[in-house]
Amino acid sequence: MSGLLDGDISSVAEFLAHALEMEVESAERYRELADSMEVHHNPEVAALFRRLADEGDTHVEQVTRRVATIDLPNIAPW
Repeated sequence: MSGLLDGDISSVAEFLAHALEMEVESAERYRELADSMEVHHNPEVAALFRRLADEGDTHVEQVTRRVATIDLPNIAPW
């Protein structure tokens, strides 16, 4: 019997590896957007993107704690 995600994500460890990578990547991109907004003299939006990056960092910490005892698979970069 095949699942909805058959062939995509086959384990909780694989799901968590993807979740961790996505959170790391999103925090980095939010910081880049914040830098860009500062260059374009838009401090309010820059602050928003920095806050989103900080939330991403928090999510990274949460997932990292969750996977501390799990051997995560190595996933290919985006």
